[in-house]
Amino acid sequence: MLKFAYNTNGLRNMLLEEAIKQISNHNYDGVEISLHKKHFHPLDINIEEVKKVKSTLKSSGLVLSNIATGCDDILSDEKFEPSIICKNPIGRKKRIELLVKTAEIAEYLGVDIINFATGFKTNKVSSNEAYDYLKQGINYLLLKCPNTTFALEPEPGMFIEKTEQAINLINEINNPRLMLNLDIGHVYCCEEDPILSIRKSIPYTRHIHIEDIKNRVHYHQIPGTGDIDFHAIFKDLIKHDYKYYISVELYHHADDWNNALVKSIKYLKQTEQYIREFPSIELVQ
Repeated sequence: MLKFAYNTNGLRNMLLEEAIKQISNHNYDGVEISLHKKHFHPLDINIEEVKKVKSTLKSSGLVLSNIATGCDDILSDEKFEPSIICKNPIGRKKRIELLVKTAEIAEYLGVDIINFATGFKTNKVSSNEAYDYLKQGINYLLLKCPNTTFALEPEPGMFIEKTEQAINLINEINNPRLMLNLDIGHVYCCEEDPILSIRKSIPYTRHIHIEDIKNRVHYHQIPGTGDIDFHAIFKDLIKHDYKYYISVELYHHADDWNNALVKSIKYLKQTEQYIREFPSIELVQ
């Protein structure tokens, strides 16, 4: 069976402990904790707070699928800055420090996977410089955090925005602890043949973000309300025996969190059930 989690950035208006409890009340298998100033800031959290999170996870019955580090204002008021590819070496060091600390806390919480994105390339750096900074940062992380798998998430408009770019980098670095965080919606926004791109990505994928997309616009919609062919995607995931978590990411619906929680899991589980009961039937979009 496919395993579904829910990202806490979709419940950012409540305390983290309450968010975990709400997810556990809605038939999800796991929870993805996302960095957030009010929820979970690795550079501004004490051991007692971490212990409280661990206790809440244990009592919830949910598995922690991973920790997501994509919060846009976790390090500054400038979105996604400083990044791992920024010109300023002090800024790059700060981003790497955040990822290392996240990995340490993740290990304490019992999960070995965190995801990250590259950030945006500015005109202060060339593409070659950005690529070198990225490789240097990743290689340092892999050396510094030997028990952590880092899942790179292509993000619309960022330096790495397409799955092919991420896969090429993964192959170049050639370390089993660098893998892909496949965001289904991002593929639909950025790539010409989303189903083919997703199919090619599955062997490299360690974690999945899922949401719906309308008209290729990067706005996270509740699954089943947009243009994505989840039937085809789930068939491929099942065929390739994908065994990791699929996390619903609906930060655009934080003010409608209960509706998003309920409708998402209902639609996703119904889609999987239909495929398993009628594997030879193709749905017309």
